[in-house]
Parts: sequence; structure tokens; C-alpha cells
Amino acid sequence: MRKFLLLLPALAFSLAAHAQRSFYRVYQYEQPLKGWLEATLWTTVVPSSRLDYEHFGEGLSRNGLSAHSLEFEYGLTDQSTFGVYLNAENPGGAGLQVSQFQAVYRYRLARRYEHFINTSFYLGYIVPRQRYDNTQELEVRTVLEHDFNDLRVVLNPTLSKAISGEEARFWPTTRLDAGVYYRRFYHLQPGVELYNEFGELGVFRQPHYHQLFPTLDLRGFGFDLNLGLGLPLTSSDDRLVVKALLVYSLGVVRPELLFHRGQRSTANQ
Repeated sequence: MRKFLLLLPALAFSLAAHAQRSFYRVYQYEQPLKGWLEATLWTTVVPSSRLDYEHFGEGLSRNGLSAHSLEFEYGLTDQSTFGVYLNAENPGGAGLQVSQFQAVYRYRLARRYEHFINTSFYLGYIVPRQRYDNTQELEVRTVLEHDFNDLRVVLNPTLSKAISGEEARFWPTTRLDAGVYYRRFYHLQPGVELYNEFGELGVFRQPHYHQLFPTLDLRGFGFDLNLGLGLPLTSSDDRLVVKALLVYSLGVVRPELLFHRGQRSTANQ
């Protein structure tokens, strides 16, 4: 009992420091096809918050926080991709600093609409800078998606487990992100997203975090811009969050196409 009581402050600090995320995205079934490269620029701004968080060993306010991430994802096959992320944070104008690196592998089971529920899997490994945090983290996410005529419904149940550092002794934490999108028009698609943080498995009476985002997708010329305004559903959330994801898909030449072109060129000589 005494050991448990001694662990409570550490657990409370862990939940307070890491429950609020810096980036918001509901992953859908789309991903780059084989040989395609996709670049994504993430930006999150927190104009109003009463919450604190740990930034390079300092307890700072999330009020005025801006966070940015640059992601590159490449299609290994039509069903699997590999991506890398570089994250940076700027709390309240204190200066932008790189905070984390992340590697991601995604795999989808089949082509879209081959099954009633389009299902894919996401495996991410997060490596923070040593001065920022000493906790490396493994994240497993499932993407479940179905279209009801013009409405697309997406669920992202997620488990995250600390692999190193002080938090490695805790159970995995759970999240459930969801989105509903109206897809009648290709270039302009409104939607609503819900982000839920439930904390550590098996631990009750801990803070839960729920953020609601009305969103708008603007598409064209190879770009996809996702805009969202985050509103709190509990007193434990940031009071206002603004997010923007700018995605650009670049079709690159596949190695086998180069090979076939070389064969045709030789045959024509």
C-alpha cells in the first residue's frame, strides 16, 4: 500500500504532462500507392488554455502554444507505406525547438470497398529528444471506415505504450478518435471530428480529455487542406485549439516503369 501511495504523484504527473496532445488527425483509409510520395505539414495553435505541460524539463503553460510537424510518407506497395515525422514546439513564443522524431508503418488489408468495413493498421514509434523527454513510445492504431452514401464514418481506436523511461512501468493508454465527413462535393467537404483520451488501462478516476472539432477539407491541384477548430467538452481540455493539415501528393516514377521504358526504347532501336 505504501509503494502504491508513493507512485500516485508520479502517475498524476504523467497523466497531466502527456494526456493533452499537440497534433490532431483522424487517419482515413487513403494512403500513398506504390511509388507515390506524400508530404504533410501539420500546424496546431492553442490560443486559449488553462493547462500546463512539460517542455524540455520546464513546466509551461499551453496558452499560446504552437506545434508543427513535417511528415513524409512513401508507398512501399499499394497496401503498405513507411513514413517519418519531425515534430517541433513553440510554447508561448519561447522559441521553436525540435521535440520528437517518429517512424510509422501503415498497412491496409484490401482495396477500398472490398469489405463492408475498410480496415488498416498503423504502427508508430516515437523517439523524443533526450532533453525533451526520456520516454520512447510505441503506438498501435486501427483505422475502421465505412461510407453511408455521402457520409464517411471513421474510427481510430489507439493504444500507446511507453517503452523506456519512468512511464514504462505503467499500462498502455487508450484513445478513440472519430470523424464524420460529408463527401458529396470533392473540392469542399465539411465534417466533425471527436478526440477522446481515456488514460491508462485499468486505472479509474483519472482525467479524461474530449475535444470536438468542426472541420473543413479543401482539395485541388494535388493538395488537401484540412482545417479544424477544437472546442473543449470537459474542464480538463484546452479552451480553444486551431489545427491545419496541408497534404501534397507527389507521383514519382516507379522503378519497374523505368525498366519497361528501357526495354521499349531498346526494342525501337
